[in-house]
Formats: sequence, C-alpha cells, structure tokens
Amino acid sequence: FVWLDPSPTKRQLEEAYASYYTHSQIGPMSRRQLVRAYIMRTILRAYTFLLGGTSIARAIHEANRLYLGDVKPGRLLEVGCGDGRTMTKMKDLGWQVEGQEVDLNATRVAAERTGLPVHCGELECLEIPKETYDAIVMIHVIEHVRDPVGLLKACNRLLKPGGALVVVTPNVESLGHRKFGRYWRDIDAPRHLQVFSRITLSQVAEAAGFKDNTVTTTVAHAHFVAGTSIAIQRREGPL
Repeated sequence: FVWLDPSPTKRQLEEAYASYYTHSQIGPMSRRQLVRAYIMRTILRAYTFLLGGTSIARAIHEANRLYLGDVKPGRLLEVGCGDGRTMTKMKDLGWQVEGQEVDLNATRVAAERTGLPVHCGELECLEIPKETYDAIVMIHVIEHVRDPVGLLKACNRLLKPGGALVVVTPNVESLGHRKFGRYWRDIDAPRHLQVFSRITLSQVAEAAGFKDNTVTTTVAHAHFVAGTSIAIQRREGPL
C-alpha cells in the first residue's frame, strides 16, 4: 500500500481535476474520427491475438462487461461515473443503470450524455434507501478518495443481500509499476491519493464488511498503461 505524501489540499485537487476527462462533453464523432477509431480497434484486435490469443481477448471481454457477465442484470449503480460512457455500456447489456459523482460539472456531463439518473454528492451522504442495488461498480475510483473504507461501507449498505460489488483499481505490485517506476501511468499524482496491492485491497474490503471477496489481476488494459507510461517517460526524459 502506497499513498501520496503530502496529501494535496482541496484547492489543489480542484485544480488537478479542472481539465480532467470527466469535465468534457464529447459530441458525435466525425466520419474521419469514426474511420480512425475503427482502424485502431482493428489493430488492437490483431495485436491482442499476436500477444496472447484467446486468453487476452477473454480478459478484455470480461473487463468490458465489468466482470458481471454471469450475473443476471438488475439495478446497478456506478460510483464515480465520470462522463457516463460505462453507464451506457451497462445499459446496453440490460442493466437498469444509475450513476453517482461528487462534482456538479461531471454530474451534468454524465446526465446529458446518457439520459440516465446521476446522483450528485458524496455517496455516504446521499439519501438512497439501503439495499437498493443488485450491483455496484467503481472503475478507477477508490484510488481517488480520502476514505476508501468509508466509501465501501456506503456501498455495502446500498447493496441488496447477495449483491455484487466490483472495484477496479491499479495494482502497486504490477509489472507495469516495476517496469516504469516513477513514470508509471497509474501514479497519476495528485489525483491518485493511494494505490493498493491485492492484499491491502482485500483488507479494505473486509474492514468495510465484505467477507466473500475475490481479488485478482488482469492484463485487459496493460497495453494502454504501457503505452501511456512510455509517453510519460519520453516526455520527461532520463533521470
């Protein structure tokens, strides 16, 4: 478990998020952008096959379904829904989706983009009845919050008995971190206040009341993290 020291102030964090992707409303893509996206997707599929064939393709497929592929769709909350793209994807998979964001501008962007309900405010403070959701997901959120145990306790309260919580977050013991060190994309200071290992993430979940936990790693988006880390390293130059 590693954390940012000194911890950024509220104002520093507001400045760090001012140009974050959650604050941008992306309109319909042009024909040129669509063609470029199709070409890049085709290249990625070929690259995936050459590297690991079906195993990596399966990992990407599971990640795209937020590891809920075997769960019957019901009512789902995305904590820290950002610009709403994941909400739309889960709606297309049959889920009844709602979102949550702490930032008013990000809330507006997600609501306008998806047309789905988005709650604004800290999850712990929202007046949502307990045992409301069949599943709660948070994708690269827990590393941003000051009180991860408190956040997961709020999730536990909102889940129905037998409901599923999915948390995706960087792994401080990953090959990417060992390879790129200070240039690792998922350090992302000052927005990432802490980064977990598999053991410490499990400990946080247990402290929040989740007893039946599975913590694992995935190569689903390793190509993106590696590519971004290389770009950071090239921009900053040698030590």
